[in-house]
Formats: sequence, structure tokens, C-alpha cells
Amino acid sequence: MKNIIIAVFLITCIASCTKVDSPDADPPRVTPRNESAFSNCRFLLTIDDGPSRYTKDILSTLEQRQYLGVFFMTAMGESVNLDIYKKTIQNVIDNGHIIGNHTKSHNLEMLRHATYDTVRSDIQFINEYFKRNFDYNLKLFRPPFGVQRKSVLPRILDEFVMVNILWTIDICDVRWYNKPYDEKYVESLIVKQIRNMRDKKDHVVLLHSIAITSRNLDSIINILERYGKIVTKEEDICDIADYQYNIVRR
Repeated sequence: MKNIIIAVFLITCIASCTKVDSPDADPPRVTPRNESAFSNCRFLLTIDDGPSRYTKDILSTLEQRQYLGVFFMTAMGESVNLDIYKKTIQNVIDNGHIIGNHTKSHNLEMLRHATYDTVRSDIQFINEYFKRNFDYNLKLFRPPFGVQRKSVLPRILDEFVMVNILWTIDICDVRWYNKPYDEKYVESLIVKQIRNMRDKKDHVVLLHSIAITSRNLDSIINILERYGKIVTKEEDICDIADYQYNIVRR
């Protein structure tokens, strides 16, 4: 497989980047007063918590729209959860998308309280699984729930030569997965987060490999297109915020 170089620009500093918290209450409907002020953004689509039975449909939508997806994958504690989706994982790779490490366990308490060696082993498991089964070197990492202990995580990622990527726009799909999809509500979430970071034009969008996202990804993409451009598979370089890092996938 030929090398694909992706330069990812994150928010100010990788290690100190903080996630956007979702409000507990539904946000008010937001309509931009001047839509042109929101029309020059660039969005990188990232999908957490796969592979799952919904990853295939998400991949199909991305293929139809020709946009790049960064899939942060986890075993949810058991390697068999990766084994049963090997074909899907291979399709993600073959179609030119990116796979990142989302830990083996996806365990909040482990990330918050476990020893350095335990956290390291959890991350290493995913790296070795993808290398062994797909000859794929993982260079991107996203901590589940955005939890990052500065005393542990940066040292581990430095050792594995990985980049920590959080997000700037949270679609909050895990909060409304059991509710009817509401396009206006989703748009209000996106606009509110863009407004809160007026000085940022480049955004990392957080999605999840769940049913409601797989069914409505086309609509979510349509919303994002109203406010800018989405990173495509044809782009060699993704400029996301202020920090430049070259990632070589072998």
C-alpha cells in the first residue's frame, strides 16, 4: 500500500486540547444572523466506537459523498468484537479512510485511575491488533470520553509516536440516539459550537458508529456543507486548526 500523508492541524496544542462539553439541556434553536460569517469552515469527520454493525452503512454514505472518515476503533474489552468485523475494517482501509486507536476497553475508570502500565497495555493492544491482522500502523489516538491524564497519556503517545485528536464540534448523537432525528436541532448544535469558537475555522466533528448516525449521516453532512467544506479523500493535507503534524501511514 502506497504511503498516504495526512497533515493534521489540531487546536493550539495536542496534549492540552479540551473537548467541547455537550449541554445537559436542549440548546435553543440558533439561526445565524449572518450566514456568510459561518460559511468558510472546514470539517474533518471522525467516527468513534466502531467497528459495529452500523459502520458499514456509515462507510457507504462516506463513499457516496466522497468524504474522508477517521474511524477511532475499540474492542470494547474483547478482541472478538474486532474479529467479527474484520471485513468491515478491511473495507475502511481499502477505501482510503483512516483508522485511529480508541483503546481496547473503552473504560472510563481505567483511563482515570489505572496505572501507567495498564493504560499503556490497553492502547498497545489495539496497535498490535491492527498491525498483526491488517499490517496497518495506527498513528492517531482519541481517548474515550475525551479523558486524558496529563501524567500518563502524553508519555504513552510519545512512546508509540501517536497524535492525540479530540474534537471541536460534538453532534451529541449518543444523547439523542433513542429520540426521533431532528435536523433543526442538530443544526442548532453545530451553529452554537461554531459561534463559541469564532476564531476557529477548522473543526474536528465527533460522531459515533451507532444506528441514528448511520441512518442520518447524509443529513448531517448536508448541514455541515451549509457552513463550509468537508475534508475529502482526495486531499493529501487536512488543515485543522493551528498545529501541524505529519502522519505517514505505511
